[in-house]
Amino acid sequence: MKATNKASQSAILGIKSTLVTLNNSLTDLNNSLVDMDNSIVSTKTQLETQRNSLQKAVEISTSSVENTKASTTTSLDSLNSNESTTKIQLENTIESIKAQRQLAENGLEIAKNQYESAKSKLEAQLASTKTQLDSISGQRDQASQQVENSLIKAPYDGIITEKNIEVGALVSQ
Repeated sequence: MKATNKASQSAILGIKSTLVTLNNSLTDLNNSLVDMDNSIVSTKTQLETQRNSLQKAVEISTSSVENTKASTTTSLDSLNSNESTTKIQLENTIESIKAQRQLAENGLEIAKNQYESAKSKLEAQLASTKTQLDSISGQRDQASQQVENSLIKAPYDGIITEKNIEVGALVSQ
């Protein structure tokens, strides 16, 4: 009976060691989740900064367009005698402005796509980590139940006078 108790105690110590390892793994996973959350916040901040920069670029472009338009209008007023030249300059300015605006819109669209892509990747990583955490938690619960099931408990106090089973025998309740 002492050998059985020592074997049970050894098994319990092994299971406890496994539980400690699993608990450490859970702690590491929790730390990884915190790191991922921080990374998501950092990425969001970076994307917000990029979006603000693009908005400033659009504002600058709009201001530049307005300044160019004002300059073109002044040129038209002062060059009445050379109307055809002024029309060509205006058309070129408008095309340039359209090209600048298209570039700004394309840059904004690229930044939005990069943000969505990064967000999707981080959300997928978070979901995967949560699934792993749930799996490890289930394993921990199962190990706890196995430890509980491995304990032999008598319903009352007493002294063992006779051993009716041997190692390896099946025991029923």
